[in-house]
Amino acid sequence: MAWIVLIIFRRFEHKGYDMAGREWLLNINAVRAAQRCARLIEQEFSLRMPVGRADFLAQAVAMAQRSSGSELREAVKALERIIAHAPEDRDQDVVAQADEETLVYRGKVFPRYQDGKVFSGIYRGAPVYVDAESAHLNGADV
Repeated sequence: MAWIVLIIFRRFEHKGYDMAGREWLLNINAVRAAQRCARLIEQEFSLRMPVGRADFLAQAVAMAQRSSGSELREAVKALERIIAHAPEDRDQDVVAQADEETLVYRGKVFPRYQDGKVFSGIYRGAPVYVDAESAHLNGADV
């Protein structure tokens, strides 16, 4: 059994999946597809497999190969496609400048200056503006 898992692990490494990082768990569509696979595995094999397991993908592929029906195989293939097409760049927390008057923070556009104050960040969903001197003391890019 261990050599089968090793072969499957090598198969995922060859396809470029990051098995150690499990970054695919950050993609909601991948998590939904994985939950569907887990439900199908539980229905067919009476085996409960948590999606958060480190070897979930390898085990799901192994179970799909043993499956008598095509539904689990198709679900695992769909999960592989979602993971293969997941975007690489997830660094949205960095402030990027849109132009002189606005900036983009976590995917939203905010005015850079408001009432003589400089944008500092977001607190509880609302933009926070601080005095320009405070922003320079804290090392913010004005």
